[in-house]
Amino acid sequence: MDNKMFCFQCEQMALCTGCTGKAGVCGKTADVAKLQDELTGALVGLARATDNAPDVNGDTWRLMIEGLFTTVTNVNFNEETIRALIDRVRAEKARLVPDCAVCASACGRTDDYDMEKLWGAQEDIRSLKSLILFGVRGMAAYAHHAMVLGYTDEEVNRFLAKALFAVGEDWGMDELLPIVMEVGEKNLKCMALLDKANTESYGTPAPVTVPLTVEKGPFIVISGHDLHDLKLLLEQTDGKGINIYTHGEMLPAHGYPELKKYAHLKGNFGTAWQNQQKEFAALPAPVLFTTNCLMPPKASYADRVFTTSVVSYPELVHIGEEKDFTPVIEKALELGGYAVDRPFTGINGGSTVMAGFARGAVLSAADTVIEAVKSGAIRHFFLVAGCDGARPGRNYYTEFVKQTPADTIVLTLACGKYRFNDLDLGTIGGLPRLMDVGQCNDAYSAIQIALALANAFGCGVNELPLSMVLSWYEQKAVCILLTLLLATMGIMYAGRDKSFSVYKTFTNVNTSTDSSYKSVGMLATTVQELRYMVFGSSGSVIITPSPLGTDTRRLYSSNSYNVIESIDFAKLAESADNIMCRTTDEYLAQVVPTRKNNYTGLLQDYNLITICAESFCPWFISEELTPTLYKLSHTGIIFDNYYGTFQSVTTNGEYTMCMGLYPDMSRTKTDSSFNVAGTNYLPFCLGNALREKGYQAWGYHDYIGDFYNRNITHANMGYTFKAADSGLDIKIDWPSSDLEMMEASVDDYLNSKTPFHAYYMTFSGHYQYNWDNAMSAKNHDAVKDLPYSEPVKAYIACNLELENALTYLLQRLEQAGVADKTCIVLTNDHYPYGLTEDEYNELAGQEMDLTFEKYRNSFICYVPGLSENIVVDEYCSTADILPTLLNLFGVDYDSRLLAGTDVLSNGVHMAVLSDKSFLTKTFRYDAGTETVIPADESIVISDEQLEAYRLYVDNKFQMSSNIVNSDYYAHVFGKASSGGTLEDTVVFTDITGIFNQASVLYMYRNGYIDPETPDTFGGKATAKVGEFVDVLYRISQRPETDNTALPPDYETEEFNSSACPYYNAVCWAYQTGLLRQGDLHTAYDDDMDYQTACLLIYRYAAMSGVDTRVDQELLRQTMWENPRLSGEAVKAMLWCDDRDITTRDSGLSELLAAYDTHISRYQMTSFLFYLCTYELNSRSEA
Repeated sequence: MDNKMFCFQCEQMALCTGCTGKAGVCGKTADVAKLQDELTGALVGLARATDNAPDVNGDTWRLMIEGLFTTVTNVNFNEETIRALIDRVRAEKARLVPDCAVCASACGRTDDYDMEKLWGAQEDIRSLKSLILFGVRGMAAYAHHAMVLGYTDEEVNRFLAKALFAVGEDWGMDELLPIVMEVGEKNLKCMALLDKANTESYGTPAPVTVPLTVEKGPFIVISGHDLHDLKLLLEQTDGKGINIYTHGEMLPAHGYPELKKYAHLKGNFGTAWQNQQKEFAALPAPVLFTTNCLMPPKASYADRVFTTSVVSYPELVHIGEEKDFTPVIEKALELGGYAVDRPFTGINGGSTVMAGFARGAVLSAADTVIEAVKSGAIRHFFLVAGCDGARPGRNYYTEFVKQTPADTIVLTLACGKYRFNDLDLGTIGGLPRLMDVGQCNDAYSAIQIALALANAFGCGVNELPLSMVLSWYEQKAVCILLTLLLATMGIMYAGRDKSFSVYKTFTNVNTSTDSSYKSVGMLATTVQELRYMVFGSSGSVIITPSPLGTDTRRLYSSNSYNVIESIDFAKLAESADNIMCRTTDEYLAQVVPTRKNNYTGLLQDYNLITICAESFCPWFISEELTPTLYKLSHTGIIFDNYYGTFQSVTTNGEYTMCMGLYPDMSRTKTDSSFNVAGTNYLPFCLGNALREKGYQAWGYHDYIGDFYNRNITHANMGYTFKAADSGLDIKIDWPSSDLEMMEASVDDYLNSKTPFHAYYMTFSGHYQYNWDNAMSAKNHDAVKDLPYSEPVKAYIACNLELENALTYLLQRLEQAGVADKTCIVLTNDHYPYGLTEDEYNELAGQEMDLTFEKYRNSFICYVPGLSENIVVDEYCSTADILPTLLNLFGVDYDSRLLAGTDVLSNGVHMAVLSDKSFLTKTFRYDAGTETVIPADESIVISDEQLEAYRLYVDNKFQMSSNIVNSDYYAHVFGKASSGGTLEDTVVFTDITGIFNQASVLYMYRNGYIDPETPDTFGGKATAKVGEFVDVLYRISQRPETDNTALPPDYETEEFNSSACPYYNAVCWAYQTGLLRQGDLHTAYDDDMDYQTACLLIYRYAAMSGVDTRVDQELLRQTMWENPRLSGEAVKAMLWCDDRDITTRDSGLSELLAAYDTHISRYQMTSFLFYLCTYELNSRSEA
């Protein structure tokens, strides 16, 4: 190999493949590149040595951070300083593992890593390891900036070692990909640390206009990112007649109060970093580089360039750790500066630029922003951000910003802003249209702005009118892009700092996104999703008949076929005004119905209990551990080849089981098909169908009824519906108990003399699978000795609650004398995506292929009293359950109107998966890769056969979508809707998202809070102290009170018993000690913030007898880290976070950092909803 070097860590790499010659495009020599590789290999060795080493200390982490930062592009070009750093790294490793150097039988566990192994690795492995390496190099830069200000994070430090360790290991893609995504997660934490360091050291940035004119006299230009160095330089030049001008990424320093108070911090010099060789050529002043981006200085100005910290270049004067800038100051005085004021302009001719629009400034104007969005004055936000570079074509960003419409806001950060930051885009409602959020690390601030706006609007981040236009150049951009990728994929919802992985990205998305990812990859899928969010989709209604399962024959007898003879689809098509109905009519006119068979009406004298079990799978069932489930799954009709269709989203599987149809698969419809069906005529749902046969029909769910609007949708399916907050006397938990649900419900139907059908949607099996899961903790002792990992044991433990519920059910059926005439059907809603793939394989005892076998599940059809089991080997899936049961129970139905097929009949039998992959007896089809897998080598599937099957599956999905979206059954039978109205299912138009709707509706329907109008809740408005205590007062059932505890002079013309609706609540709050005179916010019209909300919730919980203890060691540590907060406030915030009252909104670190941030009415409602349901549990207990 003739390469002198290999480096491809920056955007300007040679030929877009890598620098391999005598020097890189950045200017570093091949020798420097090799030394940087040697340093990286030594850092991998140090990382290996930190594993279980007892003497790891702050100096270890400082050295690792400094070493990583040194290898960032445009930081260090000096062979001498790199060699010295390598020696220090190896000396530190020797200190940690002193015996390794003299070991007679070396194991290699702490050896330095040979970077040639990385550059020569298989390309996918090389790419993943490079992403990890470049990402932590960038992260180390941010950790370094925070460290010099005295701020460190042990978790970030440990991850740097973990990442370097991974780079040196012989790992595959499955091991490396989660580490790649963890870079994004840990970088968010690192940027938050730096944000805290900067703001606590220098104050919250405020908007400021920065001139580009350089005043006459001596001056110094300071470049880079290190605000600490700038502060020291300002102190050392104060009073010396020397002005200071920022350059590059130092520009945002002008917004910090503790820096801009120095009068000699005058302005900004220069444009983008890559122009420095031209702009510094005749500069009569020194330039100090604190971090990247240094370019090799020309001889014409090299004597005026100084470096400090990790920046180093041969023969340049370096300012050491003592930070004595005397040589820089003397050079400034020697050169003298300009004789007269010298005006300069930005790239576009502007004479000033703006800075200081970090999140504090933007969010202080949140009310103005929100009102402008509501009124239409602001239609969209663009974040145009990232690194600048010299490659041609980057004027795209300038032209893009110039062409943004006048009713849009442009946010920017990092050095790419110099392409347009001198443009005057005007204002909207007093707000500048162009806002500079800060340095590249202030991407954290941009994320927090997005999260805060999402909270204010009561929506998700991906629902905001926000687009990102990003650029990259070097390694800091890599870690930021990984962080933003995770944010835009929805993993960091509501700012939570809980653990997450790339696995969860794709197990919490709907089918269309998942199959798109598998087909075209992540980037293309993201683009498609963004297009869909911005432009929407009209969707297709056309169904192209497949040769499979269709015929031109028109008439079928109900004596032989599952048809309703009165339906004439051809005639319906002639009269249909709706194209969706007409298209469906024309298709169904050609569909062949299933035949009646030997099993038709087999169970017509039986009762029926159906169970859709949360995240159920059969792999934990055994005769010893789960005898009831074992009995149910081995008695009656045994379906050997059943597959659950769905990977995620409960209502996908539940909808398909109940409807015999697939949900509308467009991205905005996957969890709303039930909602739409709540207004439709539904004759074939078991509740409605069996009621027609004289059955009573009951439906149950052990969470709140408003969740997914089941109180509307399930009533429309024919059930007398009860949930944990509406009819079932059980404790609400996350998750709640299936056993308690069973105990609270069976008497409803067992006490009746008529046949019964009961439907259960369970909850106990819900993730997370750890010992914080209420049901896992409850059943911990039953699984503690099982030979599984902790997550797998936790999964089994929470599913034992289902086993206990079924055991109780069988006992009660026996006692009632109906056990021998009751059929019990059970299947899952979706694959247990809360387990990782490795954990699921561990549970199954085998490695499951991800396309097909991980969906293998159970269609339990327990039928007592059969002379022998009926074993069915046809392939089937979720949609087939309903038609199979309708046939078994002798219900007259038309099989053409369902997407599923009676598994016991003739017809086309296959197991269909959510991405339209499918399995048959003869072959399998992977829709993601368009691959056919024959059952054996003798089978050949022609293109025509495959296309017929593919079209058949497509038709079933399209038919299902048409049926739900057109209320098709009402069209067929000439009926009106049997349910409520669509307005019933979405009570408040300004509250979106199922969790949001559920909490608001619960509080509203219990009378705890009032909406803004009959149609809007007003969730975006800032919550007030008076309304907050009024909600608590209502939860307490409005006890009698008086004004004797009110502070003197509290009553005014605005606040008295006749003028203020919260008067009694405030009197009660003072009387009970919820409000106290020394509190920060005590006036009824004060805005609520996080701190006050947590305090009131904590006090109310204590007053109600709830255990409010917190971990004392954590309390002491948190109080020490947050001296600005009172001890009670810290305790309250710890307790609220621990009890998950606020963690859906933010994690503990975000909660503490945002203690004085105002909360919205929606946030108030959400917090108090969780207080009610998780802690107080019911109004009567409260």
